[in-house]
Amino acid sequence: MDPLQIVTLVLGSSTATAVIGALLGEPLKAHLEKRSSDKERVNSAKFAALSLANALEDYARTCADVVARNDSSADPWSDEAGHFANIPKQPPYPENISWTALGVHETDAALSFRTRVELVRSYLSDYWEYADDQIFEATAESAAQIGMDARAHASRLRREMGLKPLAEDKFVWNYASTMQSYLLELKKKRDRAAARPDIEL
Repeated sequence: MDPLQIVTLVLGSSTATAVIGALLGEPLKAHLEKRSSDKERVNSAKFAALSLANALEDYARTCADVVARNDSSADPWSDEAGHFANIPKQPPYPENISWTALGVHETDAALSFRTRVELVRSYLSDYWEYADDQIFEATAESAAQIGMDARAHASRLRREMGLKPLAEDKFVWNYASTMQSYLLELKKKRDRAAARPDIEL
């Protein structure tokens, strides 16, 4: 609790204002009020960052689920496979996010990410018409890339705003590892195909 809050608590708001003005002078009073206001702005920014980070992490998990389903060995056209022909639609950002507190840069980054998601979804919708089985691999790859970017965005927000990193539990599905592993294996597959164009992988 800062000095201004202590004095206000003890003497009451109006009395505290008079005492501070008389004993400490208006400049110091203005300084203490500004410091209190700055602290409130920082806290508002942190709450906004936490809400945005949680939303991005939730979306990343949804993307990882698409990767896991599309990477299964089941026939992609069977009813049991549950393969996806597009990445998940991103839910609206939480209404409690104060974009003003978060700042122009972070607001722009969040809105740009949403635009990117919609562009990828639009591309995959068009690709679906002629891609045949390849649509499932294209969707898994896009979901992994988008999901990893969402998680990286959330991690950066937490780090730069002084928030705790997302807790990892060894008994809980490591969704980030699922996406990373898929992209790595896909790269290996394509490297093998490039090295041996005569063999269909």
